[in-house]
Amino acid sequence: MRPERDLPYVFVGRQHELSRLDNHFNVISARKQGSSGLVLVYGIPGIGKTQLIEKFARDKEHSGEGHRGQSATLRNLPTGRSGLPIMIICAGLQNAPDVLQSHGLSRLGERIELDLLNLQDSEAAIRQMLEVWECPVAQSNRKIELQVRALANSTQGFPCHLQSHLTALKAVIRDKCEQFGEKEDWVRVDEIAKQKRDEYYSGRIEALGFPNAGIVMHRIAKLLRDRKHSQSNTVSSADIIKILNAVEKDGLVEIEKGVAFNRMIKSGNLKVEDYSFYTIPIPSFQEHLVAIADPYVESSD
Repeated sequence: MRPERDLPYVFVGRQHELSRLDNHFNVISARKQGSSGLVLVYGIPGIGKTQLIEKFARDKEHSGEGHRGQSATLRNLPTGRSGLPIMIICAGLQNAPDVLQSHGLSRLGERIELDLLNLQDSEAAIRQMLEVWECPVAQSNRKIELQVRALANSTQGFPCHLQSHLTALKAVIRDKCEQFGEKEDWVRVDEIAKQKRDEYYSGRIEALGFPNAGIVMHRIAKLLRDRKHSQSNTVSSADIIKILNAVEKDGLVEIEKGVAFNRMIKSGNLKVEDYSFYTIPIPSFQEHLVAIADPYVESSD
């Protein structure tokens, strides 16, 4: 994670994914017959696809393993050599496998879908940033450990949130200088981070580009919440079309339903869990959507 997108740089987690990339890199380097050099890293926006790929490329460059001494980046590949094994890593949205298959590119060396970070990884990022900023509270004690854990938990493992939380933390530390560390300071960090989360979610809804998209997503979120403790914790495509029909009947949406549906998937507002079954991938996003006021009477159809 980069605080405010500048250095210093801290990378946490993704060891399993890095190992898979490294294993396939070794296969390609050995030039085993029939191995594919095309690797797809995919997932919802903000999940850390680019960060993973950049981390892998940097590690290979620093270790000198980019084709056994050559750089792992395309811009530095030597020219004029035939038969040079190349590993190409593509970053794509969650529907990328289907898109590639539709263009006849289904033969991939690896498919790596990124999910949320675990709590320990988020905690590690916060601790490392506290050390980088030479904050006196970085020394381990029970109170600070609890505050770090609470802040990490509020990111819910979403790298985009972790980035904004670190930015909020840095801003409060700079404001308080060496006096940072009181309980109200951590409360202020959480307030700023929550504001950034709400702004991010509002932007995701607005980017869907059709009227009352928030109401549609709100009703999907409510349906998922109601099913949370049942055997079915997903919504089907039929459920979503039913909601779109109800909202259209109320005169709230004037867009072709298939287009609206596809936009919700491509944007990452909905995650494909299984064929024709979906969830909202970030728990706090679902909470945000449930809290949206729905001024309209929902259809019982």
